Amino acid sequence: MHPDDKQDLVDSYASDPFFKNIVNAESLPDVLVRHDGLFYYQSKLCVPESSYRAKLLYDNHSIPVSGHLVVRKTSSRLIPSYFWPKMRETIRQYVQSCHKCQESKPSNQKPYGFLNPLEPPVEPWADFSMDFATPLPKTKNDNSGIVVVVERLTKMAHIVGNKWANVRLSIPRHGRKGPGLFSSMAHVFVPKR
Repeated sequence: MHPDDKQDLVDSYASDPFFKNIVNAESLPDVLVRHDGLFYYQSKLCVPESSYRAKLLYDNHSIPVSGHLVVRKTSSRLIPSYFWPKMRETIRQYVQSCHKCQESKPSNQKPYGFLNPLEPPVEPWADFSMDFATPLPKTKNDNSGIVVVVERLTKMAHIVGNKWANVRLSIPRHGRKGPGLFSSMAHVFVPKR
C-alpha cells in the first residue's frame, strides 16, 4: 500500500460514520485489530468512506485488466481482503452505475421476430380489422363496450355498442343493410392486438 493511501485511510477513520466510534473507543471488539493505525476485521483491512475505497472499486471493476465484471465477481475480488459496512450494497451500486457496463450490457430479451406484413386489400369489403374498447361505463341501453370494425381498403369504420359479457358472441349477429359489419365477400379478418 502506498504511504499516501495509508495516511488517507488513517485520517478517514475519524470522519467515517461507522469507524469514528471505534477510533475513539478505549477497547476494541475481539474481531477488530489495530496495526500501524489501520483497523483489521478478521484479517481484512477495514476501509472507511474515502478516496481509497473509490480507488479499490475502480481498480477491481473499471480498469481494462479487471474487465468490468458483474457484481458477484467484483465482490469476490474485494471481500476476501477488505471490509466496510454494507460492502455488497456499495459494490452493487457501483457496478450498476458504471457507464461502460450500461453501454455494452447485452440484451436479455429474446430476438425480435420477423415482420409479416399483411397483403394489401384488393377489393372493398373483403378485408377487415377489429378492436374492442372495454370495459366502459354502462349506457342507458346497458352497453359496456364498443366494437370497432374497420374495412382495410377504404378505412370505413363501423362502431357498435355492445354488452361486455357477450361481445365476442354477438358480433356475427350484427347485420346491416348494404355493406355491413360482415360481408359475404370477406375472406380476411384481422383482429387488432
